[in-house]
Amino acid sequence: MLKSVTDLRIEGNRIVAESPLDGLAELDTQAIVLSNPYDREEARQVMEAWLVATLGEDYAVYHMLIEELSPILRARIITELPSLPARRYFIGQNLAGQNLGNVANVYARNCDLRNATVGNLTYVDLVSCNADGMVFTGSLRSVQARDTTFKGATLPADLPPDVYGLTEEGFRQGFAALSAQNRQRLKNVAQDVIAYAEGLPDGQKHFHSWYNVTLLMIQRYGLDLTREMVQKVCSRWPKLIQHLEAVVSRLRQEGKI
Repeated sequence: MLKSVTDLRIEGNRIVAESPLDGLAELDTQAIVLSNPYDREEARQVMEAWLVATLGEDYAVYHMLIEELSPILRARIITELPSLPARRYFIGQNLAGQNLGNVANVYARNCDLRNATVGNLTYVDLVSCNADGMVFTGSLRSVQARDTTFKGATLPADLPPDVYGLTEEGFRQGFAALSAQNRQRLKNVAQDVIAYAEGLPDGQKHFHSWYNVTLLMIQRYGLDLTREMVQKVCSRWPKLIQHLEAVVSRLRQEGKI
C-alpha cells in the first residue's frame, strides 16, 4: 500500500494515510494507550505495529512523521535516543524528598515527587504527578509531563520549551523576578501566554502550541512587546528565547506576520 499513498499526515490525534486506490487508513492515538495513559513507549509500539501492518515497509520510514504527535508524543521517539535501560513504571508511589539521581526510560503516574531531586532525565513521562518543589540538577531530554505540577521547582538551566507545566512554571518564576516596572509593562502579555498554555480561555489545555500562542500574542500585543516579554521573562533559559525566534521566523516565512 505504501507506494500508492499520496498523503501521510497528522490530524489532531490521528495518523492518516490516504490512497486513491485504498481510501483512508486512520489510527486514533487517543485510544491506543489503555493500560498507562500517555505512555509514549506503549504508544510507540502500537503505532509501529499499525503502520507496518497497514502500509508495509519498515518503521524507520515513519518515525519523523509521529515525533510531534499530540498529546502522546512531545519529542523524538525512542529510535533517536541513546541506548536506554528497560522501561520502568512507578504508579502511585511516594518519592517525596528523595534523591532520585539520573532517570531514564521511566513512566510515572499519580506519584508524589514533591521536593525530590533529580539529575538527567531521559525519555521520562510524568502523568498526574505532584512535582512541586522538585530540584532539577541535570538536563532534560525527551521529557513529557501531563497534568503534573511544578510549583516552586528549581528549574534546569536548559529548560526546554515543550514540557507542559514545567515551561509555564519558568514563565511564572521569570515574571515574578522582574522589576516592578517591567512586571507592570509586561503583565498582560505574560499572563495571557500562561493562560493559553493552561487552556484557561477556551478549555483547550495541551492543545495550544508555541506557534499558535505566539501568533495570537503578536496579533494582540505586537511583535516587539511579545519578544520583549519572552526575552526578559526567560532570560535564564536561552532555549525558550531561541524557540520563540524560530517560531517568529516560521510565521514570517508563512506570511502570517
